[in-house]
Amino acid sequence: MMPMTPSARRSMTFAIAAVLSAYPAATRYHVIACCIGFRHATGTSPSKRTPFARTAECTVPLVYTADMTGEPHFTPALFDFFGELALNNDREWFNENRERYLRDVRDPVLKFVADFAPRLSGISFFFNADPRPSGGSMFRIHRDVRFSKDKSPYKTNAGIQFRHEQARDAHAPGFYLHLEPGGSGAAAGMWKPGRDELAKVRGAIAASPSKWRDSTSGGEFKRRWEVTGESLVRAPRGFDPEHPAIDEIKRKDFIAWSHFTDEEICSPNFIDEYTDACYGVSPMVEYLSETIGLSF
Repeated sequence: MMPMTPSARRSMTFAIAAVLSAYPAATRYHVIACCIGFRHATGTSPSKRTPFARTAECTVPLVYTADMTGEPHFTPALFDFFGELALNNDREWFNENRERYLRDVRDPVLKFVADFAPRLSGISFFFNADPRPSGGSMFRIHRDVRFSKDKSPYKTNAGIQFRHEQARDAHAPGFYLHLEPGGSGAAAGMWKPGRDELAKVRGAIAASPSKWRDSTSGGEFKRRWEVTGESLVRAPRGFDPEHPAIDEIKRKDFIAWSHFTDEEICSPNFIDEYTDACYGVSPMVEYLSETIGLSF
């Protein structure tokens, strides 16, 4: 069987979700289980490992769950919490407002991660949406202050990363969502990649600049995204300073950023907007993944 293209997987996933929304939960879960079995039988899944979400009714494979309620995942209460935290960044205030954090920040983020999972599988089966409260896609709120002059214990934003299943840390290719009052946005690509990965990407761009440019010049990419990140002042060792793509080769990060307003984040269709944004940047993520030897 020929592998399905990302657009075909996306259409199939949304079609299944739309049909199943009219049926009781027990029926939906039964069909979902059959879908998972079909994926394994036809080889359309990269591995036998499927993430699961446990509910009171049964165990649901996250890769095919979908949010059909039409309610916004995030509300202004999330931004209000972080705004107040920025003014009261200490353990006493946080402990007094822990229930707000759980209700207005953590739980909505975890629901968003679970609901985004089937959409992410429509882009690539090799990236994970993990809704566990610890060790999953959501970054912990506690700051690492060991080497920082700023000893504030908490982050004043929520970060969500959808990493490649073979990724060992946050520096591998992935999709990211940042929630912060007045500074929210989506990111994708590789942030501060390791030395070997950085050398592979720079070498690939030097050998064929057009492939990198093609991955960052599509209509959807230009409409939503901007390549950003840090760059070297001079050409890296071993590269011609006069190379026509030297500005791209000098990059230390291969990151794209797309800004979202607080109002957009709190809209009922934000998950659709974020999904479309991820599709628009997926050629770049695919290029970076395959360049460093990862499947897409």
